[in-house]
Amino acid sequence: MIEQLRTALQPILTLFGDNSYIQATLAIVLSLLVAWLFERVIITALKNLANKTRFDLDDHVVGLLHTPIYTSILLVGVTIATLNLAPPELEAVHPLGKSPVITDGSNTIIESGAIIDYIL
Repeated sequence: MIEQLRTALQPILTLFGDNSYIQATLAIVLSLLVAWLFERVIITALKNLANKTRFDLDDHVVGLLHTPIYTSILLVGVTIATLNLAPPELEAVHPLGKSPVITDGSNTIIESGAIIDYIL
């Protein structure tokens, strides 16, 4: 899913050139903008609807939904930014361009827990 979102955002991220640092910064700024819009538009509308009811449960539900969704939007932006900063050599080994990665002959191990199991 992140890779599909990254592919969809690539034309926007390349508007300012091919510099990966600028693209990563732009991804973070876009996620901040989307999170701010989410908070200002959707959460405000939901709070207004919840205030019109006579029950308090819906007010609490809106309050509980705000933080995880807001944080998830920001984390998606940070993830896309780090994927843009991954070197091509790492992307060739790991599909998401993440580390740690070890290669031993024809074996490539990409998760830290699996690496520890392999070494031990």
